[in-house]
Amino acid sequence: SVVGLNIASQVPLVGKIIKSAFTDAGGLPLNQRFFTLHAWIIPGALGVLGALHIASIRATGSTPLKSDEESHPFWPDHAIDVLVIVLFILVVLNVFTFAFPVDSGVPPDPSRPPAVVKPEWYFLGVYLSLKLLPLLPAIILWLGAAAFFFFYAEILAAVNSSAREREKFIRLAVPVGLVIYMCAVLIEVFI
Repeated sequence: SVVGLNIASQVPLVGKIIKSAFTDAGGLPLNQRFFTLHAWIIPGALGVLGALHIASIRATGSTPLKSDEESHPFWPDHAIDVLVIVLFILVVLNVFTFAFPVDSGVPPDPSRPPAVVKPEWYFLGVYLSLKLLPLLPAIILWLGAAAFFFFYAEILAAVNSSAREREKFIRLAVPVGLVIYMCAVLIEVFI
């Protein structure tokens, strides 16, 4: 968590605020803050956004009906259907959870850490770049790569490239990026 906090503190303009939000939350432990975030705040926000979405669909309408039949009202017809589906999914998940519990294995012993600590495979590229580069250039590298792949279509449109050139770039850039990332992962695994 120290590495994660140091990475968060390097974000321009809001880094110190993010780090203090994780470390100075009225004396609550970090895991308790994350539990509150993932168990209460995020689901509550998603529930509010879902309600706003349904309200906006009901207020503005959706695609027109294909027939002249009367549409069904949201309450109780659609709401009860959705509620039954959600409750069914929750019941099935709970049955699987209790019928097939997961064994967590041997409890960890904090007095005997493992000889080599490596992150999961999907973090190995980031881990390698943080190991080989200073912190700020590594963060700029990964944020720049993420921003580039997020905005590549807009970047190509800004330079007035044709649709065929954009498609060619996309077909080339994604595999090249994956090959570079996998090479970094393999270097970290075997070094």
